[in-house]
Amino acid sequence: MSKISVVFWTQGGNTESMANAIVEGIKEAGKEAEAVFVSDMNIDELKGEGVFALGLSLIHISEPTRRTPISYAVFCLKKKT
Repeated sequence: MSKISVVFWTQGGNTESMANAIVEGIKEAGKEAEAVFVSDMNIDELKGEGVFALGLSLIHISEPTRRTPISYAVFCLKKKT
């Protein structure tokens, strides 16, 4: 398996931190990985990868019971079949 790209978008840096943590976990599992900002990724290269992760930030989503907004990040893993 080739290098796994963890592609992300971030506004404040939190999703980038999570992407880097995912990369470290992949490396600890013995695989190659790199975090790539979405605008630095070539879509044709991404289509050719066997596995990649895509992360984005869902900024300031407030739950009805929370007094302050919080941010979430979502990562999806795609394995080519």
